[in-house]
Amino acid sequence: EFGAIFDTISVCLSKGLGAPIGSVLLGSKSDIHRALR
Repeated sequence: EFGAIFDTISVCLSKGLGAPIGSVLLGSKSDIHRALR
């Protein structure tokens, strides 16, 4: 419901956890494919 107004959502994991883990990208299959290229 919260993400319905966005095409993609990026969540940075390193700031909240204090460790250099990376981030998570949420979106449609085509958006994720485009981000990986």
